[in-house]
Amino acid sequence: HQAVEAKEGLPITAEKLPLAQITRQRFFRMYDGLCGMTGTATGSEAEFATFYGLSVVPIPLRKPSQRRILPARYFASDNAKWEAIAKAVRDCHERGQPVLVGTQTISSSERLSNCLRKVGLEHQLLNGCQSAEEAEIIARAGEPGTVTIATNMAGRGTDIKPSPESLAAGGLHVIVTERQDSSRVDRQLVGRSARQGEPGSAQFFLSAEDDLIDRHQPRLGRVMQKSADSQGEVFLAITSMVDRIQKRIEQAQYQQRRDLFRYDQYREGVLGQIHGSD
Repeated sequence: HQAVEAKEGLPITAEKLPLAQITRQRFFRMYDGLCGMTGTATGSEAEFATFYGLSVVPIPLRKPSQRRILPARYFASDNAKWEAIAKAVRDCHERGQPVLVGTQTISSSERLSNCLRKVGLEHQLLNGCQSAEEAEIIARAGEPGTVTIATNMAGRGTDIKPSPESLAAGGLHVIVTERQDSSRVDRQLVGRSARQGEPGSAQFFLSAEDDLIDRHQPRLGRVMQKSADSQGEVFLAITSMVDRIQKRIEQAQYQQRRDLFRYDQYREGVLGQIHGSD
């Protein structure tokens, strides 16, 4: 804001400094009653118990799930991955099945948009840059053959309702273009399909250049690049390895939050002693 004020020749507002801060964990524990509901709490029981003193209680499904998780596909490069995704999207479009493609960043969503545009596939973007049109985009996303590209945050919490024709074609198909550091984010995206007992499917597409692999296990990336076929696809049983990478990251992030929580408790105790001695 100060840079804009300087550019426009306005008086520069003094920089604001925080006088006090609090972690989310301690803030939520200040409530007399605390509860919540989410479809991805399973697997995070220890965190809910440690930070909030809450237990996780699974609620049985009202209807059996019809979601099909197709085998993950792996590629040596991003280019090969995006080309394969474009072909998969085209196949769904041609049989009248709506597709939701989840990307990690706005730039990735725009890159895929360019790929689809080159092959003549009409699609709609939901990446946080179309706030005025978001409701309309979501309303159309369940129509037969509709292709929607969404960033994880933009598509989060959206309820896409497939039409009867779309359900007959297999329901909403979700394509995940990259594994996140947290499996909960992946499950939230996959959960856009096959809701309320309806049919639907999901599939992961990963490349050796994805951040999860390139940053945390580059050796695996090199193996993938050496093992790829002429189309750049890798046919190795590496899903369990990717799962372990993700779990290792989740554990490290949990430990960071736990250490911050413990420090916050220590600081709260020290401040309480200081104020109590006044």
